[in-house]
Amino acid sequence: GIDSDTKEICINRFLDTSSTTGGNELTEADPHQLLECIKLVFDQNYSTLGSIFEDSIDVIASEMLQAGLISRHVAKKPTFHLLINDFTSGMVFMRKADKIINHFIKFLRVLLEMQGPFVFAAEHLKEDIHDIINSRLGIQLNLNV
Repeated sequence: GIDSDTKEICINRFLDTSSTTGGNELTEADPHQLLECIKLVFDQNYSTLGSIFEDSIDVIASEMLQAGLISRHVAKKPTFHLLINDFTSGMVFMRKADKIINHFIKFLRVLLEMQGPFVFAAEHLKEDIHDIINSRLGIQLNLNV
């Protein structure tokens, strides 16, 4: 396979947010609206993601737990619904939009590390979050590939 340095570079390029909208458009964004966008992305991809997740539910749950994205009790008996629910409800208490998007990026990172169909899932989520944030909030988000 590819060595971890190369993989890290690919992942970082994929998730380069340095050019996020001239810096602070996202910071100015309403966290509540941003969260709605993220929930919408999950709704739109629910069945696709569900089938990818169900096949490796324990692995993805443990990876998400390690990344601090879900709680321990959800990771013990994971279902796709519980994972997504726990992940998104974790964002409700984040008061800033950039914190929320970073949380989402961490999730994309986990998917990318999982390889295989998860990379496909991450690509999809990334495109959709771009589109939705652009159309709903008028913000050009650059999570560059």
